[in-house]
Amino acid sequence: MKIIKINCRQETNCSVAVGVWNYWDHEHVTIVHEGFKDFQILYEQSESVVILGTAKFPIFSFLTYSVVHTMVRVDENTLKGFNVMFGIPVRATIKITETKPDNSLYDMTYEFIV
Repeated sequence: MKIIKINCRQETNCSVAVGVWNYWDHEHVTIVHEGFKDFQILYEQSESVVILGTAKFPIFSFLTYSVVHTMVRVDENTLKGFNVMFGIPVRATIKITETKPDNSLYDMTYEFIV
């Protein structure tokens, strides 16, 4: 097995609390992210969630696919996500840190296990 690691960093003009809420508010996904048709919470506790998501393919929007996504809060500002997309296991780590009031840095690492 080989792990392909991609790191993305992005500074935003929102607080850390808003950024973490955006990742952890699972009910908003079908409203905000137009590609998702359905998002069902299968299991949830304060620090973990398992979700079944159904989305449209970007180019062939008449086709849909489903994915089971597990997310865990590691600490107040760090989330880990695990899923299998198109047969490829994906592990994601998202850390959000404050750079100044109402500004934050997203450090996102995606690991594709091929």
